[in-house]
Order: sequence, then C-alpha cells, then structure tokens
Amino acid sequence: MDYNEFNTILKNEKLNNICFDENNLLCNTVYLIKKENDFLVYTTDKRAAVFGKVRTFQNEEEAYNNVLKRLRAF
Repeated sequence: MDYNEFNTILKNEKLNNICFDENNLLCNTVYLIKKENDFLVYTTDKRAAVFGKVRTFQNEEEAYNNVLKRLRAF
C-alpha cells in the first residue's frame, strides 16, 4: 500500500484521528511520524499522553497497516 491508497482508505472510512506532527499532541489520536528511514506509530489517550506500544517500522506499508488497525479500534 502506498500513501495515496492509505489516504483513500482514511477518507472512505472517515478515520480522522490521525496526526503526522509529533509536536502537536492531541487527545485520542494515532500518530504516524516519519524519521529518516523509520516510521514511528503510537497512540495518545484522553489526556494526550502516549499509551500502549510505540512501534518503529522500517517498512512504510507495515506502518500504514498498524495505523489503520489502531484507528479502527477507536
């Protein structure tokens, strides 16, 4: 899956609790942060604190799948 397909899924399923900017902490949000060659994925709770596992992926598609799994769980 590439970014365009990922973005289409987000729109079609109305999954909007996602953020790409780690400097902007929001409540109940899934973060997808690109770092050089890695992708960080984590979730925040109702107090905007990170909870659960912070996952690091080297594969873009695996990161997108993890983000979708977390968003769908909300």
